[in-house]
Amino acid sequence: MQTNNTSDPTAPNPAACFLQRCLRSGMLTQKSLDVKLLELQHNTADITHPKCLAERYKFLQLMNSHLEKIVQEKMMLKQRLVKPVHRQCLPVEANCHKHVSELPSRMIQVIEDLSPNLQLIKSIPLLSQKVRIMEDLMKMMASEILKLKEVMEFIVKWREQQKNMNLEYLDRKD
Repeated sequence: MQTNNTSDPTAPNPAACFLQRCLRSGMLTQKSLDVKLLELQHNTADITHPKCLAERYKFLQLMNSHLEKIVQEKMMLKQRLVKPVHRQCLPVEANCHKHVSELPSRMIQVIEDLSPNLQLIKSIPLLSQKVRIMEDLMKMMASEILKLKEVMEFIVKWREQQKNMNLEYLDRKD
């Protein structure tokens, strides 16, 4: 067995020894090793080729500058939001002064109407259920009306019979 001296740069490494044995035994040829090397270079060319690396570097630089601009805009926006707004006036054109003066009263009206409107919005999902309940009640009412109609007809017939009986009774007395 060979002992490898790691401090000696000319000493063969284990991979080189294995390849030499494969070449000597005929399992591999120099041509197949060259083809494998070319395939490896081709597969890793996009990683190691200077042109590809330059394109990736350029793309990363663009992304970096874009992200830096976003961060700067975010910082500026935060600074603007932190500043107090009092004692600052918004310029309003003269023809809009009337509308601006009406704005607070309208805002108060909207705020007052907000609670009922929110309750109305919350009740919208229950609307179909309420419609079904109303339809059921309408069906029940229609059936009760039909029963009442039958009872009324019965009462009318009974009264007619009573009237006829009274008339017959009176005719007999005479």
